[in-house]
Amino acid sequence: MERQSAQVLLDNSDGALTNLDLKGYKGVISGGLVTTSGSEYSACAPLYVVAQQLQSRRGVLFCLLTLAGIPNLLSADKASGEYTLESSDTQTAKTLIRKILGDTGVTILTVYSHCTLYDIVFDSEDSLIDSYTPRDSFSISMNSNRLDKVEELLAYTKCIMRAEADGKIHISKPIISTATAWQASQAYIVNDTVIPTVANEVEYKCTTAGTSGGTQPTWPTEVGDTVTDNTVVWTVSYNYEYNLSSGYHTFFEKSYRKRLVIPNYIQVNSLASQDPSYTGYAEDTESSALIPKRQYQRLRVDSNAQATNIATAILSHYQLEAERGHGVVPMNVGAEVGDFVKLTDSRENDYRVGNILYI
Repeated sequence: MERQSAQVLLDNSDGALTNLDLKGYKGVISGGLVTTSGSEYSACAPLYVVAQQLQSRRGVLFCLLTLAGIPNLLSADKASGEYTLESSDTQTAKTLIRKILGDTGVTILTVYSHCTLYDIVFDSEDSLIDSYTPRDSFSISMNSNRLDKVEELLAYTKCIMRAEADGKIHISKPIISTATAWQASQAYIVNDTVIPTVANEVEYKCTTAGTSGGTQPTWPTEVGDTVTDNTVVWTVSYNYEYNLSSGYHTFFEKSYRKRLVIPNYIQVNSLASQDPSYTGYAEDTESSALIPKRQYQRLRVDSNAQATNIATAILSHYQLEAERGHGVVPMNVGAEVGDFVKLTDSRENDYRVGNILYI
C-alpha cells in the first residue's frame, strides 16, 4: 500500500488558527469541478494532522498542516510482543489479515490490541487469500509494524490493498494487462481477462462467470461497455482511458519506459522440517533471459501446485511494480492506486496500458 500524505497551507491573516491545536484532527481533501450540474466533488481517503506549524512572513500569517494517511499510521503501529503459529494452524491469509487490522467480526491480535481498529472491504479476491494457511512460516516479532505484516501476507496472493474515502481498507485483485486470446466454449470466472482473437487495442474482463459461445461477440471499445457472450458477460477492463480526443480524460504528457522485472525468478520451497517436501517456481522469462535475478522463499506449503501458485503471486507483485510509464493528467479525483488504465497517444500513434502505482 502506498503511503498517503499531504501538506495544507492555510491563510491565518485574521489569527483565527493561532490558538487552535489541530493535531490528531481528521482531514478530508476533496477535488472536483463546478459543472452545469452543480458542484461535483469526490473525497480522497482521510488524512490525519500529525504536525501544525504557524508561520509569520512579511505582511502575512500562515498555518501549515502536515497530514498522514492510514497506511502511514499502520506503519507506526508496533507489536507489543511475539505472535507465532503452530504447523497445524488452520487460519488463512485472509483471516490473519482481518485479525491484524481488527476487522469487524474478528478479535484483533493481542499484540496489536492497543492499535486503532480498521474495517476491511474485500472488493475482489484471488484463489489463495482465503485458502492458503501460512502456519508456522508466518510470525510477528516485537515491534513489527502492522503495515509490513499485512503486506507480507498479501505477497503470497495476487491481491493489493488501499485506503479509500470511506476510511476502510479495501483489498482487491487488480486487473492487469493480458495477452490471453478469447476461446470458444471456454469456462470463464469473474476477473478472467482476454483480448479478441484479432487484437483491437482493448482488453476485457469477465464480470459474469459462464461459458463462452461458439463464435466471439462483437467487442465494444469504450470504458464501461459490456457484451454478452453466451453466458459470459465481458466488460472493457480499463477503469479510465486518457485520450487526446474529445469526450475522454485528456492528458498533458506521457513517457514510456522499458524496465526489467527484478527479481524475475521466484522459487518457493517447503520448510526444511517438512516431509514430504514441495517446490514450485514462477519466471518472467523476458527479464530473466537478459539479467537473471532469483529469489528463494521457504513456506509451509501443501503441494507443488500450491508452491507454484504462491511463487506466481509473489512474482506478480514485482511485475506490477516494474514501472513502465508516467503520465501527467488534469486532476481525476476518481483515480485510485491499483486502477487499470489506458493512455492513447495520437501524437505518437500508440497506446499504453497498466496499473496506477502512485498518484
